[in-house]
Amino acid sequence: MCMFVVLALLFIGTNAAAEKMQRQCLCTEFNGCYKRMVPDTEACADKCKAHVLKLGGDYAKVKECVMEYKPQVIKAMECVKAAVGDQKVCAAESDAMVPHRFIENLQMAGFREITAMFKRAKLLSEVTKLLAAGRGAAGCMVRCGQNGECLKKKCSLNIPSDNELVEIAKKCAMDNGLDTQAARSVCDCMTNAGIEVFKPLCPRLIVS
Repeated sequence: MCMFVVLALLFIGTNAAAEKMQRQCLCTEFNGCYKRMVPDTEACADKCKAHVLKLGGDYAKVKECVMEYKPQVIKAMECVKAAVGDQKVCAAESDAMVPHRFIENLQMAGFREITAMFKRAKLLSEVTKLLAAGRGAAGCMVRCGQNGECLKKKCSLNIPSDNELVEIAKKCAMDNGLDTQAARSVCDCMTNAGIEVFKPLCPRLIVS
């Protein structure tokens, strides 16, 4: 869920290498793509469902488990947007320049935090298969997004570093109800949806 929140702020202008300068996305561009983020992400999730099926889950039921927390995800996205500076992310005029951003770097930062979270909960040795499936699904989602209009825009956003974004997203997620209780609830739901590998993990998950 945290990765979903972070991707919302990098849905446009993230297809180029870092440390090069690029036109800052106009607020009209960013706001239009931001509004499409949730439905576009849901569509990409449907296209990438093979990664869920590999774990033995019923995709329709697994999707219901996640969608139950859609209101909290949207609130967390708004929290991240406000935290990074709603009016500073994009530009009112087209002459501003900012560094390019590379979405794969953000993806790696997100997975480093998720891995650290499992390690703190003493679950890392038991979730190797899940992390591999998660990386595959995230990669599929990024590729799907890059085929859309927003990620093809030749502009970038003025946002914090990847590690800072992940920390902001985690705090916003936890502050808006995507906490340990929610993680365990989704985990139990996914177990009931056929992903048996989750079953021994659910009561031990800790979002921290």
